[in-house]
Amino acid sequence: MTQSGIKLFNFQKSPVILKWWFFLFFAFLTPTQVLILFFSILLHEMGHAFMANKQGYGVKEIGVDMFFGSCVFSSPYIHERDSIKITLAGPMANLLLCAISFPFYYLNMGDIFQQIFNLNATLFLINLVPIYPLDGGSILRDILIIKIRRKAIEISAKISLSLSVISAGILFYHGYLIGGFFALYFGYLALKELKYI
Repeated sequence: MTQSGIKLFNFQKSPVILKWWFFLFFAFLTPTQVLILFFSILLHEMGHAFMANKQGYGVKEIGVDMFFGSCVFSSPYIHERDSIKITLAGPMANLLLCAISFPFYYLNMGDIFQQIFNLNATLFLINLVPIYPLDGGSILRDILIIKIRRKAIEISAKISLSLSVISAGILFYHGYLIGGFFALYFGYLALKELKYI
């Protein structure tokens, strides 16, 4: 036990904690529904953790709380490109549960499979709504950061290239060969930046 909940097991060396607040669900749902909700949230967070570890970022803790889960990363900064993959892995885990339960649900092999399918389809769709801090909102934010940063680098590189060429022309005209070559080199670096973009 911890102050925040019960440690259940380790997933890829990260402790999985069932938070105390989660037990309030027993006041509103049947034990079967609580169990389905628990595994659905858990698998969602394990999806985040699995992808984070795959991308080389450590995970301090995986938590299952009331209405949501949490995946606490060891790294204070995660690159937006990696963050999109990590964030998307959570809803994809719910989609996987939908795919596994659907044949049983379709063949009418038990109410539990219908509940699993419906809950995970709901979690998948809700999490992709672009409202922060839902996964969809985080993904939208990361995409916008990448796009805006890319545009900022492009504008900066174009200004650098233009000023380097102008500076080189002026310096060569006045006989400052070394300065002119330096300006051309800066222009070359700016051109490389543009090509990289």
